[in-house]
Amino acid sequence: MKGVTLVPKLRQIHIYATVRLVLKPLVGRLPCFGAVAVALKQPPLVNFELDFGMIDFGKVVPLGSRYLAMARHVEAWLKPFLVSDVLGNLLVWPNRLVIPLMPEEITGPLDDLRLTTRGILRVTVVEARGLKSEQALWWGMPDPVAVLHISPLDKKSTRGQGNTLDPVWNQQLFFKVQ
Repeated sequence: MKGVTLVPKLRQIHIYATVRLVLKPLVGRLPCFGAVAVALKQPPLVNFELDFGMIDFGKVVPLGSRYLAMARHVEAWLKPFLVSDVLGNLLVWPNRLVIPLMPEEITGPLDDLRLTTRGILRVTVVEARGLKSEQALWWGMPDPVAVLHISPLDKKSTRGQGNTLDPVWNQQLFFKVQ
């Protein structure tokens, strides 16, 4: 069986966001600042349409309902991926995109605009007591895990504690503070 080639077109894209711009450093030449740091205050609202129009079976034929359903699945996967994974993780404050507008000889180093590590946060996860379990009736006791994160890209979890509702971890987790 021969594969189907989909050629989507992006139509009617709308992005609603609150943008934080930092124009720095000030310089004596137009545009009067050497770089722009762009960040979003929260994940944006993104709406767009994908037009799969025609499918290539070696020749052009109209899009059938079976492929229309597939196109809807692609769209349903792509929207949350773009908003939360791409835009959310890369551009929501404190993450940012730094765009130099002039050479470094004029602006000097732009390190203060970039996200840098300020220190290390050490968290000790000791224990949990009296956890409730709905699954104990059917599948036995749970294997609890503690998941901690200080940003979407920096998640850490403890080791699983088998078959208990009172897990003891005594485990240290380390996070970069930026």
